[in-house]
Amino acid sequence: MADVKPAYSQSNMCNSAVNGSFRSPNIQTEPQRPSENTAYTNGYAVWRTSTIPIDGWQIVGGTVDRLRYFNNASDGAQSVDLWGTAAATVRQTFTGLVPGQQYTFSIDYSGLSSTLSVAAVQLGNGAGVSPTTLAMLAPVANGVNNGNAGIPNTPSFSVTRATYQHTFVAAGTEATVQFVNNAVPGDFNTGLFIDNFSFASVDPCADLAITKDDGTTTFARGSNVTYAIVVNNGGTADAPGTLISDPLPGGITTASWTCSGAAGGAVCGVASGTGAINTTADLPAGSSVTYTVNMTVPAGYSGVNLTNTATVTTPGRNQRSGHKQ
Repeated sequence: MADVKPAYSQSNMCNSAVNGSFRSPNIQTEPQRPSENTAYTNGYAVWRTSTIPIDGWQIVGGTVDRLRYFNNASDGAQSVDLWGTAAATVRQTFTGLVPGQQYTFSIDYSGLSSTLSVAAVQLGNGAGVSPTTLAMLAPVANGVNNGNAGIPNTPSFSVTRATYQHTFVAAGTEATVQFVNNAVPGDFNTGLFIDNFSFASVDPCADLAITKDDGTTTFARGSNVTYAIVVNNGGTADAPGTLISDPLPGGITTASWTCSGAAGGAVCGVASGTGAINTTADLPAGSSVTYTVNMTVPAGYSGVNLTNTATVTTPGRNQRSGHKQ
């Protein structure tokens, strides 16, 4: 049976943005949901139109196209077009900020038209504060139409990306970064393309990442599966009381785990346990902990895939995940 579980790790220094490069969902491998529409060329997902929230993001108006083989992305394989069937407004909100501390966010942007692919970048500095416009973003050059013959090696369009960056002082414990596409679409009914979004503290901060893997792409019913979960703090500040969670996959009832390794001064809250992991660890800057999870797949397990996701969260900060499906 399939155990297709690509390990996933977010690990940009002090970056608390979630899904900033729009890797999730993968429109090539994950089926579309109701109300979504995917365009394919020779079996390759070129774009997917959706009003369903993107992991880590809110769509508060209009629709977006999640792009894969349509254009070149700046980080990973996917980006987002802020015009699906109508001008989109998307945002990400950050909590647990320290008032008076500096924060910086950045976004890569591009599009097919240097005059028509336009969107506003906005900031709401404080809880409940409506975002206001900081700048209008437009591509530095028009996209180049490559046609579809080169997919998947060459995308339909080649675009030139630029980066916008803004630093601000937090007025409260919350901030919202928002992107609002122009009311008129650009070439081929597209808007501004965005990618590689990051949000980071200028001052020292913890940067947590988690990976999970069992070293195989298959599983057998009636056998044991062993996962290695590694949690890292790649930031410049300590992260005491970090929350680590690993619920059992549906249909799995027998499991045990141990904190099998701690490096760089890390301390496991609990050395071992049974069932799902729901524990804490103290993670100084530059440290890591490793958990070994053993679970039994019942002989009568009815699932086709074995799906398992571990998460790590610093109290007051965003969640990171290591996904195995």
